[in-house]
Amino acid sequence: MKNIMFLLFALFSTIPAIAQETGTISDPILGISFKVPDGWVGQESGEYFVMGHNTIPGMIIMSMHQNDLEQLKQEAKNGIQDPESSISLTLASKIEQPQANAIAATLKGTVNWQAAKAYVIALENKFGTGISIAVITTADLFEQKHIAVAKQIMKSVKFTKPKTDAIVKEWKDFLSNVRLTYMYSNFSGSYTDGGVSAYAESNETIDLCSAGYFTHSSNSMVSAGNSGINAYSGNQGGGDGNWEITVGVGGVPYLVLNFNNGEVYEYKLTYEDQKLHLNGTRYFRTTEGEYRPNCY
Repeated sequence: MKNIMFLLFALFSTIPAIAQETGTISDPILGISFKVPDGWVGQESGEYFVMGHNTIPGMIIMSMHQNDLEQLKQEAKNGIQDPESSISLTLASKIEQPQANAIAATLKGTVNWQAAKAYVIALENKFGTGISIAVITTADLFEQKHIAVAKQIMKSVKFTKPKTDAIVKEWKDFLSNVRLTYMYSNFSGSYTDGGVSAYAESNETIDLCSAGYFTHSSNSMVSAGNSGINAYSGNQGGGDGNWEITVGVGGVPYLVLNFNNGEVYEYKLTYEDQKLHLNGTRYFRTTEGEYRPNCY
């Protein structure tokens, strides 16, 4: 829910032009489809689908959420307080259950210092990732029709089994028993997949093991020559947690590190020009010799 609110801040700052996308929107990779209500038009914006209307004030924002209604209930009770983004929204109604797999509530407060009101529905998906529907406008313009249109979309949502198996398998095979290393740019020589000749500082190393666990280190110093690599780290260790590949909007793959202490790191995966990127940053992928992953 908090991710939605960051987008709301941007929307209240500058309302984007809405592309003419109508009718039924379907993503077979995610196994999700829904219908854009009559009179509304929408566009995909990153991980969101945003809808607007020519005469009805406000916007509708659809996004994905972790599939846990109990957690979402607690978040709704806590409200959204983010002074840095000028967002302050608190629960303004009882949490209701409009259908078996959904909860909903009204929130009110301020967004970008403007009085705002929102109606948010969170849908649980038995096949995987859930969907949130948020309709928001300024407090003085919020009406029952905003709630009605959110419920209309809710009733049109259909979940099917995601067709992500091939994507997940491809990336799991590519990343199993692999060391991923991010290097600072201030190094001499070269650091290449399969060969090393460098002196550099590395702020992150991830060993991904086929057994499903990973080790993670940061703030490391790496020195290397023809003889191989020497690595030093203050927080290396075996079995720091388990890793998985998930698929987001539009079939975008993510590497997720679930640490034993409850922390979760998520990286968007891309492979361009024979180079691997995590969250847009180049990582070196190595598998053999002195720079193989620490899997045992």
